[in-house]
Formats: sequence, structure tokens, C-alpha cells
Amino acid sequence: MIPYMDINTENRSVYRLLKRARGVEGFTLVELLIVLAIIAILAAIAIPVFSRYQLRSYKTALDMDIKNAYSAAQAYITDNPSATVSSLSMLQTGGYRRTANVAFGNGSLTLSAGNVELYSSMLNSDGLDNNAVVFYNGRMVFANNPAP
Repeated sequence: MIPYMDINTENRSVYRLLKRARGVEGFTLVELLIVLAIIAILAAIAIPVFSRYQLRSYKTALDMDIKNAYSAAQAYITDNPSATVSSLSMLQTGGYRRTANVAFGNGSLTLSAGNVELYSSMLNSDGLDNNAVVFYNGRMVFANNPAP
């Protein structure tokens, strides 16, 4: 019980605020646990979907890089007809710009034989097919789609 006090206009608002604060209730533990469970369920659904999209983007980057590497190799061989494209620096001379996490595997591409192989370190860490190959005639073997 609040002791008697002279309630003038100044104290009246404080008195009302104190009285109102005692009657305010918060969330119960059960309500908070239900909200937490809903958030956990949504996260359990979203995280694997996001991971799949991320793996798919790494595969697409590798596939695009192998196409760009072929164009760069053709440009390099056009400028140097007797050369063999066997290093990343030769591809870069031809205009190739690699994507992050994509590396040069090996290569021995000439005007009439050979191939260039690129690897993705992100796909490799998941044990998936992580390489793409382009042959001298333009035929390309892309990385397999990541498993869901």
C-alpha cells in the first residue's frame, strides 16, 4: 500500500506511472520458447537451402571460368601459333581473369591437341566433382552439379 501523500499535479503523474508499472505483464517463458522454436525451425529449413545455392554458385563460377580460359587460350595461340598453353600466366596474357577460389590445374593446349583443366577449391572441400576441362577443339567437360 502506498502511504498517504499530498498528491498535487506534479506528483500525480509519477503516482499514475508507478501504479501502471505494477500492472504491466511481460511474456511468459512458454511464449518465449515457442518463438525460439519457430526461429529454430526456420533456420533448419533455410541453412541447407542456402548451402545448396552457394555450392551451385561455385560450380557456375568454375564453368564460366573454363569458358573464359578457352577464349584466352585461343587468343594466346592466335598471337603465338607455335606455343603450348601450359600455365596460368599464359592464359592471363591471353586475357583470362580468374574468379576467386578457381585455380589452374594443368594444361597442354596447342592449336591441334591438348586441354586446360581448372579446379575450384570450394567444391573440393565438400568432396564434389571440382574440376572442369576444355579441349583444343572447344569441347568442354563441366563440373557436375553439387549434391543436395
